[in-house]
Amino acid sequence: MDMFNPDYYRLNDLGFECIDLTERYSFNVGNCLKYMFRLQGKNTARENLGKARWYARRAQAHGERFRPIHETDMPETIGMLRTLIQHDWQHASMFWASVLDCHTGSGDTTSIIDTINELDNTEKE
Repeated sequence: MDMFNPDYYRLNDLGFECIDLTERYSFNVGNCLKYMFRLQGKNTARENLGKARWYARRAQAHGERFRPIHETDMPETIGMLRTLIQHDWQHASMFWASVLDCHTGSGDTTSIIDTINELDNTEKE
């Protein structure tokens, strides 16, 4: 295992790594996405959901949007999100769909946080 790029970030059949997605976003949004990307891969899903929610709330408090920093990244980023949805990556397709909704204008950070809460409630069951 590479200690700087562990398997849970890079070994997948998606055609891209976690960093290929997260580096397109602001710090807090990128970290939220990172914890969702590794949801089932490191630590517990509940811990990763808690960290993702914490970063989503920070993003909201700082006015950061769940959209790429550079508009020129939008088409490729949308493609990555659609791939995550199709693969139901980390059993969180509803989260990836809510991020995609932010790209199309029908979602916002509150809907992202609500989706994380819904996934967290599912983990409790």
